Amino acid sequence: MKNLNQESFIEHNKQYESTSDLQWHVVEYAKNDSINLFETMGFKKIFEKASGNIRIHIDLGSGGGFLVDKACNFFDCVYAVEPSNAAIQIAKEITKKNPKIIFINEGMIEGLDQIKLNGGSFLVTTSAVLSHIDNTHVSFFLDALNNMATMGSKFYFYEPYDKNIDINLWHVRNKRWWIERLPGWKINFLDIPDSGYRKGIEGEYIGGDVMSENLQQYPLSPVQGLFWNLSGRFYKVRYAISKLLK
Repeated sequence: MKNLNQESFIEHNKQYESTSDLQWHVVEYAKNDSINLFETMGFKKIFEKASGNIRIHIDLGSGGGFLVDKACNFFDCVYAVEPSNAAIQIAKEITKKNPKIIFINEGMIEGLDQIKLNGGSFLVTTSAVLSHIDNTHVSFFLDALNNMATMGSKFYFYEPYDKNIDINLWHVRNKRWWIERLPGWKINFLDIPDSGYRKGIEGEYIGGDVMSENLQQYPLSPVQGLFWNLSGRFYKVRYAISKLLK
């Protein structure tokens, strides 16, 4: 069941029911292809690597269908999990030539619950989804992902990290935050530059507890920790001032 009262869903759904219509997506996706966005965001490389052993792709917050449309060239079965019914109707039109796609009109946790993997490995992706959802709900999602993970499964989250921003509808977590909540996954941060942020979190499930190994690869020094805390306060103050000035 979708959390219809969650502000992130309300704002997300409002766009699909108003400004982001089918024609907007047709134009936007043509523009994305012209600048090779599928490749520059890292998805093409991730799909190529995963498709050798993985046949199931799950995209969470699939929106107007840009990514799942591409995924059909790499995987046998593609799940598009999207809480906005308006977005799904657009995506069905965009991807109507691809019968591989199974649309699930649910939130990410409920959507995962409906997918029957039968012990097989999978690739799960997001693109600018988790950064709009509060820490509590994302933590619940990561718990669900950990519980369903099978050996060799992968994830790729095209989400920002390493700026301590935790304000309304914009939540950027650091590398340690992700590592601590994904203990069985070997994690790699791709550091793709995008609009002043570093993005691209890749993981493969190898089981056990590889947290210490990941933390060794991506340590947070005392100086970095101090800067992280100070920058978080700065962003909170700046956000509060911006709200007062409106």
